[in-house]
Amino acid sequence: MYKKAAIFMFAAAAALSASFASANDCQEMCNEDLQYCLDNGTKPPICARILRQCLARCPL
Repeated sequence: MYKKAAIFMFAAAAALSASFASANDCQEMCNEDLQYCLDNGTKPPICARILRQCLARCPL
Protein backbone atom coordinates (compact mmCIF):
# COMPACT_ATOMS: atom_id res chain seq x y z
CA MET A 1 0.00 0.00 0.00
CA TYR A 2 2.78 2.43 0.93
CA LYS A 3 4.71 1.76 -2.29
CA LYS A 4 1.60 2.34 -4.40
CA ALA A 5 0.94 5.64 -2.65
CA ALA A 6 4.58 6.67 -3.08
CA ILE A 7 4.52 5.83 -6.79
CA PHE A 8 1.29 7.79 -7.22
CA MET A 9 2.78 10.82 -5.46
CA PHE A 10 5.93 10.53 -7.58
CA ALA A 11 3.91 10.39 -10.79
CA ALA A 12 1.73 13.31 -9.73
CA ALA A 13 4.75 15.44 -8.84
CA ALA A 14 6.46 14.56 -12.11
CA ALA A 15 3.36 15.47 -14.08
CA LEU A 16 2.91 18.76 -12.27
CA SER A 17 6.51 19.81 -12.66
CA ALA A 18 6.49 18.73 -16.31
CA SER A 19 3.68 21.12 -17.05
CA PHE A 20 5.90 24.05 -16.08
CA ALA A 21 8.96 23.06 -18.10
CA SER A 22 9.95 23.68 -21.69
CA ALA A 23 10.27 20.75 -24.11
CA ASN A 24 13.98 20.05 -23.54
CA ASP A 25 13.77 20.73 -19.82
CA CYS A 26 10.74 18.50 -19.63
CA GLN A 27 12.49 15.57 -21.30
CA GLU A 28 15.55 16.03 -19.10
CA MET A 29 13.35 16.13 -16.03
CA CYS A 30 11.54 12.97 -17.10
CA ASN A 31 14.88 11.19 -17.50
CA GLU A 32 16.01 12.41 -14.07
CA ASP A 33 12.73 11.20 -12.60
CA LEU A 34 13.32 7.83 -14.23
CA GLN A 35 16.74 7.55 -12.62
CA TYR A 36 15.28 8.60 -9.25
CA CYS A 37 12.57 5.96 -9.62
CA LEU A 38 15.10 3.23 -10.41
CA ASP A 39 17.45 4.35 -7.62
CA ASN A 40 14.61 3.97 -5.11
CA GLY A 41 14.23 0.30 -5.98
CA THR A 42 11.01 0.55 -7.96
CA LYS A 43 10.68 -2.18 -10.57
CA PRO A 44 11.93 -1.06 -14.02
CA PRO A 45 8.60 -1.70 -15.84
CA ILE A 46 6.83 0.64 -13.41
CA CYS A 47 9.49 3.30 -13.88
CA ALA A 48 9.26 2.91 -17.65
CA ARG A 49 5.49 3.42 -17.54
CA ILE A 50 5.95 6.56 -15.42
CA LEU A 51 8.58 7.79 -17.92
CA ARG A 52 6.23 7.27 -20.87
CA GLN A 53 3.46 9.15 -19.08
CA CYS A 54 5.84 11.97 -18.21
CA LEU A 55 7.14 12.28 -21.78
CA ALA A 56 3.57 12.26 -23.13
CA ARG A 57 2.91 15.42 -21.10
CA CYS A 58 5.94 17.27 -22.45
CA PRO A 59 5.25 20.02 -24.98
CA LEU A 60 6.31 19.30 -28.54
